[in-house]
Amino acid sequence: MILKKEDLEKAVLGCLNAVSKLDAHDKALREALEKNQHYVGSPLEDVPCITRDVLIDELHDAYAEMGKLLESAKTNVIDGFDNDLLPSILCQIEAFDADKVQKYYIVEAICDSPNIVERSKEIKPLYLKYKLPIAVKKKYQEAVFCYLAGRYDASSVMCRAILEMMLRELFTTGFGDKFMRAKYSLKELINQCGNLGLMQGQDLSLAKKIKNRGNDSIHTDKLANRQDALDQLKDTQNFLQSSWCKKLGARHF
Repeated sequence: MILKKEDLEKAVLGCLNAVSKLDAHDKALREALEKNQHYVGSPLEDVPCITRDVLIDELHDAYAEMGKLLESAKTNVIDGFDNDLLPSILCQIEAFDADKVQKYYIVEAICDSPNIVERSKEIKPLYLKYKLPIAVKKKYQEAVFCYLAGRYDASSVMCRAILEMMLRELFTTGFGDKFMRAKYSLKELINQCGNLGLMQGQDLSLAKKIKNRGNDSIHTDKLANRQDALDQLKDTQNFLQSSWCKKLGARHF
């Protein structure tokens, strides 16, 4: 769910308005009782007759909408917000019912499930004859999960992390910790591989592509789209299946 600040501001005003209506109703009722009068209806001009139960229902609905938006706000950045519309109600985000929170995320997942199925069809299983380091396996799983969830930049960055972890593993095992203490950047690691003849041709090209896409997601305002993330995953699979990765895995993993 993409949350806009206008939606949140509207929900806040809805809650405040519902509270205001209920307060006005109760105030009029108290005044009528003090004057020993029978009060039915509402002091609000636009609502000629209204019961307290209806106002309570409106308040409940307003808070329910607020709860849904606040839950969504956890996964969104709400900027440009009007500070005058930040009453204490926004501080109650942790007070919402856990069952409602679970229901919200279940509904979100169900709504996106057709897209998840379509995206999952595009990813082929990765078969390797060697064993990957556990940390690399976890990064790969996260890259796939991010892609399935439509988090394309996150998926691209995870693929870049896999590339860097594999290259650092290569240099650590081949040249020792002394080499790694130089703290080479990923670009420098790739160049060293080329200079030392450890990677050539297609493997070197794959490494550069993976790095560049990951860098775009990290260092620029360019947003990765579905095809970008899919290409990144496919290139990462091909990279892990490359001849030098097979040799590295056979020797060290």
